[in-house]
Amino acid sequence: MDILISVTAKIAEYTVEPVLRQLRYVFFIRSNFCELKTQIEKLKITKESVEHNIHSARRNAEDIKPAVEEWSKKVDDIVGKSEEILAYEGGHGRLCSTNLVQRHKLSRKASKMAYEVRAMNTEGKSFDTVSYKIVIPSVGCSPTKVPDFLDFDSRKSIVKQIMDALSEDNVHRIGVHGMGGVGKTMLVNEILRKIGESKKLFDEVVTSTISQTPDFKRIQGELADKLGLKFEQETIKGRASILEKRLKMERSILVVLDDVWENIDLKDIGIPSVEDHTGCKILFTTRNKDLISNQMCANKIFEIKVLGEDESWNLFKTIAGEIVEARDLKPIAIQIVRECAGLPIAITTVAKALRNQSSDIWNDALNQLKSVDVGIANIGEMERRVYLPLKLSYDYLGYEEVKLLFLLCSMFPEDFTIDEEELHVYAIGMGFLHGVNTVEKVRCRIKKLVEDLISSSLLQQYSEYGRNYVKMHDMIRDVALSIASKNEHVRTLSYVKRSNEEWEEEKLSDGKEKNGMKEGKMPAFLNSSACDIFML
Repeated sequence: MDILISVTAKIAEYTVEPVLRQLRYVFFIRSNFCELKTQIEKLKITKESVEHNIHSARRNAEDIKPAVEEWSKKVDDIVGKSEEILAYEGGHGRLCSTNLVQRHKLSRKASKMAYEVRAMNTEGKSFDTVSYKIVIPSVGCSPTKVPDFLDFDSRKSIVKQIMDALSEDNVHRIGVHGMGGVGKTMLVNEILRKIGESKKLFDEVVTSTISQTPDFKRIQGELADKLGLKFEQETIKGRASILEKRLKMERSILVVLDDVWENIDLKDIGIPSVEDHTGCKILFTTRNKDLISNQMCANKIFEIKVLGEDESWNLFKTIAGEIVEARDLKPIAIQIVRECAGLPIAITTVAKALRNQSSDIWNDALNQLKSVDVGIANIGEMERRVYLPLKLSYDYLGYEEVKLLFLLCSMFPEDFTIDEEELHVYAIGMGFLHGVNTVEKVRCRIKKLVEDLISSSLLQQYSEYGRNYVKMHDMIRDVALSIASKNEHVRTLSYVKRSNEEWEEEKLSDGKEKNGMKEGKMPAFLNSSACDIFML
């Protein structure tokens, strides 16, 4: 009897229950449609929330996770299919008018679709984040080729030696030294480019510029940005602890510290020692050989020397053009190149200044480069050779506005990233632009002046997140400050920035109060209480 009951139950399980389930599709068609509607509305709300997060992430230049993008596409697809099913609820396809077979088919589709929609909704709510944190690429790791002088034999040889040293297991600190303007940073950028191409030597590469007055918080921030690390700590010590922990997470990492002027304790920044992390290597650049050998304890040291005569001539010719081979210009050009003393920064700026100029201008340039009276006390022979070519490029800028903007840029701190969008505000405050009477016209004029300075190699351009910035090489800045100190139109200006200073798009009239400024009066952020005044 028990066996019979058991067999009967099994028969019911495999026959009656499936039949009842199919009948439920017929009789509960409206409830299945209502459930699908409810789940679709919930999914739409979830998708709206996810899309909002995606929009915010894209505004921050973050990369959206592939799983999130795939989910969003699936949602659009499943909502479209669901609405096709729900369309049968009204119009010519009213549910009550459908036959049993059609009712069963539609109800079953609606029930299954509601289950899929519910699962999609759960998946959408599970996204903790929709994007990857921004990781800023290391300088020089792009495939873009750096200036041509790095292709010279003297540079290729050093690059190979440094690359070999970076590959050695027992070498953890490498120093690159040479005088200012010789091309240390450009050479290191070429090394970083090669590392970026190989993608085998290091898992991560991070860089920071140290400068004469190290700002540990800025340095920590630059290194952290390239690792996607966000600090919550305020103190340098607290940030150093977190940065060190993050650096140790990388199996192999290269830390590049450019333009080191004095001994610094790397632990204070958060850079681990070789004892703490054997996979962390450090590459320094400096003007001081003793600093990296005796104090920073570099395992291997490389000197970047000035270019030889042939390399200097080829660099000058590449920039100035084939005109240097002309019979009347070549003897002058050869002497000009010699006066530049093999310094790439001097050769480059002079060549650009003389490009497309007449022979008289070339002769005058040579006479200036040979001048002994440079107006600087206690200047050495090499400093003189650097100063004169750079000052020559300044003299050949041609018109006063671009010269004054050049001097203005030198008033920013060393290695400061100058926002091109803000320069027009300072230009208005200085009052050295003529023939423009609206802020928009000022912007256009400043853009043209900046482009002139970049094309003359007196400013270096950078771009990040759609904004353009410029920097001034420290050698050029030193020369600019020297010129500014003797310029009768210029006293001094210290850089001050307040984030709440903005200019309205109004017309500027002489002698009338506009944008909070009267004739002869500086804006608030450049007044005498905030800084010394740049006076015309």
